[in-house]
Amino acid sequence: MTTYDACWIATFVDLDALPDDKESIKMAMNTITDTYFGISGWTILNENGDREYWNYDIWTVTEADGSYQWELYGKILLPVKDNMIIMRGEELIFV
Repeated sequence: MTTYDACWIATFVDLDALPDDKESIKMAMNTITDTYFGISGWTILNENGDREYWNYDIWTVTEADGSYQWELYGKILLPVKDNMIIMRGEELIFV
């Protein structure tokens, strides 16, 4: 999903920016990512160029009856009023 959004953003930046002008490309990138809601959600970037709003899954390996499997341990939802939410099953923890 993120690759799909990245391709669209790259296309829009290419169409919007002046060729071979780094400042124009940077301005187009910031403008487009600030307003683009793609298949993976909002694409707003922070000051480091990372996505501002992004969810992460936390997986762990568990054992049951002598076999091992991956199990979803929790989710991190960013940001929530300058904090993050960690979800474990039905439990919510605000950090």
